[in-house]
Amino acid sequence: MDFDDFKSNINAIKSLSGISQKKRATLLFTQMNALEMLLSDEKSTLNCQEIADARNLYGSIDTYRHRLLDEEPNNLDMHLQK
Repeated sequence: MDFDDFKSNINAIKSLSGISQKKRATLLFTQMNALEMLLSDEKSTLNCQEIADARNLYGSIDTYRHRLLDEEPNNLDMHLQK
């Protein structure tokens, strides 16, 4: 799986409807773990910019997950567009 796949997966998870917020948060957590593995892989082919982007993506996923678990469903619309 390359970095673009992670970005696509995150966007797909954020746009899922019909599943609970907790389930979406769990799916995002799984992607965070996979990103950690990608970043720690010594054989990774990520360039410097992709590494920086992956770290930023990780942080934004974590922030979104916490909001997902803490906020009311109606307040999440602005976060889904990111």
